[in-house]
Amino acid sequence: MKGKRKLKKSKDKDAQAVAESLIVSNNDAVPLTDYDYENDLRPEFSPYTEDCCYLLVGESCIRYTVPTHHLKKSPHLSSRAPERSFTSHRDYRTIEVPELDEDIGHTLVHFLYTDEYQTLKHPISSKAETKATEYRRSILVYQAASAYGLPLLLERAKERINEFDNAVSIFEALDIAKIVYEKLQDGDKEWFCGYITRKLENAFDADDTLFAQDQFRGYVGEAPTFSRMLVKLLVEIYSDRLSRTRIKNGQGRTDGIEQPACNGELAEEISVPEGSDPEPEEVKLLECPEPELEEVNVVEYLESVP
Repeated sequence: MKGKRKLKKSKDKDAQAVAESLIVSNNDAVPLTDYDYENDLRPEFSPYTEDCCYLLVGESCIRYTVPTHHLKKSPHLSSRAPERSFTSHRDYRTIEVPELDEDIGHTLVHFLYTDEYQTLKHPISSKAETKATEYRRSILVYQAASAYGLPLLLERAKERINEFDNAVSIFEALDIAKIVYEKLQDGDKEWFCGYITRKLENAFDADDTLFAQDQFRGYVGEAPTFSRMLVKLLVEIYSDRLSRTRIKNGQGRTDGIEQPACNGELAEEISVPEGSDPEPEEVKLLECPEPELEEVNVVEYLESVP
């Protein structure tokens, strides 16, 4: 018995010694005198004591509860919060966002809480339908992030757009692009235009009658800003393919550099004596006319394609 008691006391002392060593080591690891006060990220006031507000999303006014300090991530949303006028601690401020699609309300609120991108699980459906839904959501999130000034969410949306890009046809992509494009901030249109350009190029490479199809023509003239963007991209793609065809046929550019055909009457033959290098002044440059750029009439082009 005495041996067991001694053993128990010995274990207790060892445990106490370990605990004390941990306390000392923790204190030694970050001495108070060495704390980086200039880069101190601790808040001055606890955010957990701040009020909450309701976000009423979409036409159905789906209600989400958001602490007001999370709204600071979006100056746009924060500025829409009404001034405090409480009669009790259970009162909440209300921010209406009817322009936000109800399908991504959770995604916005989850990001405000966590800085992460998350959508709600889609009802039981096929894998293809699920991917198409996630593609649509990612485009809507991109537009919302642009509208509410959330650059990190914008980057998250780009990743999802590229991830689910193959889940939709060019026409499905244009259907949703037409809805969001005119709502994008100018600075966010550049990336989106580049993405739509790549989508159109791939579709045109797969089917060169794309731009002549009635379904495609239906997008021209619907939404003014989107329509102008689409026609601009169409002309750029058509001109690029025309240049490639000329290069392939030995006309125009070679290896990406335009080489205009020279008029034989304007080019003078250069005579170089054998066994000696010509002096610079003896060499006459070939005179080539400036290449003429062909004007492309989009309407005529669309009507001419069979």
